[in-house]
Amino acid sequence: MMYKTINYCNTVIDFAPEVLNTDKTFSQQALNGYVAEAKSIRALMYFYLVRTFGEVPLKLTATSSDEEITPLAKSTKAEILEQIVKDLSEAESNALLTYGSNAADKGRITRYGVNAIQADVYLWMEKYTESVAACNKIIATAAFGLVDGADANTWFRNLYVNGNSNESIFELQFDNQNLNPFYTIFNVNRKFVASPIVMDEIYTIDLVDPTKADIRGDGAALRSTDQMIWKYAALSTNPSNSSLRVQSESFAHWIMYRYADVLLMKAEALNQLGRGAEALDLVTQIRTRARALVATNTNPSPTDKLLVGDFILKERSREFAFEGKRWYDLLRNARRNNYQRLDLLLDVVAGTVPANRQQSAIAKMKDKNCHYLPIFNYELTTNKALVQNPFYK
Repeated sequence: MMYKTINYCNTVIDFAPEVLNTDKTFSQQALNGYVAEAKSIRALMYFYLVRTFGEVPLKLTATSSDEEITPLAKSTKAEILEQIVKDLSEAESNALLTYGSNAADKGRITRYGVNAIQADVYLWMEKYTESVAACNKIIATAAFGLVDGADANTWFRNLYVNGNSNESIFELQFDNQNLNPFYTIFNVNRKFVASPIVMDEIYTIDLVDPTKADIRGDGAALRSTDQMIWKYAALSTNPSNSSLRVQSESFAHWIMYRYADVLLMKAEALNQLGRGAEALDLVTQIRTRARALVATNTNPSPTDKLLVGDFILKERSREFAFEGKRWYDLLRNARRNNYQRLDLLLDVVAGTVPANRQQSAIAKMKDKNCHYLPIFNYELTTNKALVQNPFYK
């Protein structure tokens, strides 16, 4: 699916300029906007690929016929990231600020979406000054903000049920004609459920005053009674089955980037630049909106880069639970400074793997090659230029 999308993007980039010669109503400005959007999506696809598989083939031209299919070897991580940065840089100046409607502005990549991807990419590359600058481009517009959390149910409905909120920068759109495919794995078949540690350790419970609760936990990220992942399956924070969507209503959007992400990416980059106090101010904004419990506030010293970093990482786990970011957050923080924080991954193994398998799992996790998925056997069979990732040989 990733390379299918990449080929769509390559097709637009390669062939859209020819339309100028055949359609006199098609302007150079419109062309520039389409190409910018295609380069942004291509960059995002490769960003997922390089973080998931490591080295992958880098295909930058369209394949429009079977005759054009040729074996393609992997490119290095550095080459892929360089191309991602190049695509986003070229896209930024021509990307549109608006497509004329709220749904289109949230469901397609605007210049703000380009900046959000740039911030994420630079954070991964440990280019913190550049990441802060990309975040600031979004913040400075004052076009986005955190959805008000004064009423938990209103917050939940605006952000996750209705979608396309003021907080949203880019989210995949679903409706009654294009249902969300994630609904069935979270509700109908329940292939995925939350671990009990999500409520116990990530959000926690105020045993003195049970009325106090982080609005992102029970009734938002999950339903604590059965660990059901709630964000994509429910219409309100009421934990009863009457709040569940029926399958024909399974069109919760999948949020890729939102304003809270921008603030926490900036906080992470600022901390790495030695600006811990500024980073903590941003985290406080997120926690205040969410009514985070005092028990989850570790109160790190602004000058302790390690503890501030851990605090931000834990806050990201609360803010983006089940939004597809956790593994990349853990890996990004673990691999920083030549895997200085490998313990972050080892702790996850220790907390989730059965005791009789822990030592074996920990030994494997210490091998950095295991942090990337294997190449599917079919791809190796059909593309003889490919080689399997080292851990799986």
